[in-house]
Amino acid sequence: MLGLNMFALIVFTALNGVAAYISRCTEDKRNQILRLVCVALLVFNTARYALSPLLGRGFRVPVEFSTFAYFAVPIIVLFNMKRIRSWAAFSGFTAGFFYYAAMIVAGGILYGHSRPYDVYLSMACHGVLYLYGMADMKTHLYAPADRYQFFAGIAYVALRAHLLRPWAGAQNRFLIYGLLDGTYVKAVLPATMWQSVAPLYYMLMTVLLFIWISIFFKLNRTKYQRYLQNRGVYSAALSSLPKPV
Repeated sequence: MLGLNMFALIVFTALNGVAAYISRCTEDKRNQILRLVCVALLVFNTARYALSPLLGRGFRVPVEFSTFAYFAVPIIVLFNMKRIRSWAAFSGFTAGFFYYAAMIVAGGILYGHSRPYDVYLSMACHGVLYLYGMADMKTHLYAPADRYQFFAGIAYVALRAHLLRPWAGAQNRFLIYGLLDGTYVKAVLPATMWQSVAPLYYMLMTVLLFIWISIFFKLNRTKYQRYLQNRGVYSAALSSLPKPV
């Protein structure tokens, strides 16, 4: 079990190194690399979900935040949707970061009984998401006003998952339903308390989401400043950058 945790740590470290290399490339080369990995991610997952019934795994619906990002991020990048580019970086970075954080801390417990093939594919897909998000947030500064896009995007993913419940299959397999339904809180509280606790739970989830988005913007500004400094931009220009709210 510990071997899977260590392997995830090694891969995560390597992804950060590759993202740093990509950020140092010329813009044309950087765009070519990121487009290539996005094409691979989109083609692979399109085939994966389309062929699932033929391989005897049943009809599968991408309801998780990360599986939705498997399709959303490449489409935004490949069709050059500049107005929502920050959402692609945010969703890719978020999905990849939390996946690898969970793998490093408790990978053996969470995925030790899964087939190695599925684990490695999941690591690869989340790795591509993280790689794109990290490389893009290093080389582009996002406007603080984009936070409303992030909230809207997350609300859309949650609503979409709720509407797709009848086709999602065993819902206890999905993190998003556990969060939406408060499953993890219900597991430690008496059933009679949920009605009273539910408003506080959803308020806390909203606050945590707001904090995470604020952290993302601060990370973006810090990494973009470093990117400009590495290219010889003077401190006066750096101080003029808009600060995250």
